[in-house]
Amino acid sequence: RHSCEPLFRSSFRVPKELADEVRGAYVLSFSRGDVRSLSQWVVEAIVHKLETERDLFNDGHPFEPRTKHSIATGRRSRK
Repeated sequence: RHSCEPLFRSSFRVPKELADEVRGAYVLSFSRGDVRSLSQWVVEAIVHKLETERDLFNDGHPFEPRTKHSIATGRRSRK
């Protein structure tokens, strides 16, 4: 479903070790012919997580879309 859609540039902060491991997993998937790009690998990982979250928390339905600036960004304060 998502493979033919144009890609939208987005960025998220992740720990360096996680980013390094993602690149390692991508290289293996690429060498096996499973994916053609790092973006494809990341999209497939996000889709997998979304499918799980939809089933658990939203009766299997897509979540309400939110625009880029509609959620708080940055560190959350601890109370």
